[in-house]
Amino acid sequence: MEENEVVKPKNGWELLRWVVYEPYLLQEYSDSVKDWKMRLRVMLKPMGWIVLISVAVYLLSGMVIAGFDWPAHFPEQFKPGLLEVWHGSFWEKWQAYFALTFKKYL
Repeated sequence: MEENEVVKPKNGWELLRWVVYEPYLLQEYSDSVKDWKMRLRVMLKPMGWIVLISVAVYLLSGMVIAGFDWPAHFPEQFKPGLLEVWHGSFWEKWQAYFALTFKKYL
């Protein structure tokens, strides 16, 4: 590799890996990107993955809470509003959990 050649990430996953494990490569690549449109694209690519993974973890954790029926077993750990609507099938419980937590954070 030449002295002034910059290593570019192959994909968004590699860019995310650089954020955590390779800050020197990330800084070098960041300095090589000059156009603001390209900088925006480079920045949004890993953010999309972060949002997608976060939403997937949120939905799966809601399914675990509804599936194991945790509010019925540990009512002191949950808010009274959730306990009032916590009845019915798995999907009704999951929808109640989703609706209450989603409204809280919007």
